[in-house]
Amino acid sequence: SSMVGNDYYFIHSFGLNLNNKMNIDYAKTEYENSSIVAAIKLDNVFATQFHPEKSGLKGVSIFNNYL
Repeated sequence: SSMVGNDYYFIHSFGLNLNNKMNIDYAKTEYENSSIVAAIKLDNVFATQFHPEKSGLKGVSIFNNYL
């Protein structure tokens, strides 16, 4: 899969449905007319639905920013 612009590498079809009452910061993306939760942050936990390690320089920057 080639990386273009700000694309990140998603490989599976798992998804997260957030309850509107949950106090979770999140980022979404759009794919084929569907809205997908791409990343979440709650307290000291940060998780991504995509694979930063397979997402080229943008993925590396996520790891660098985390550190």
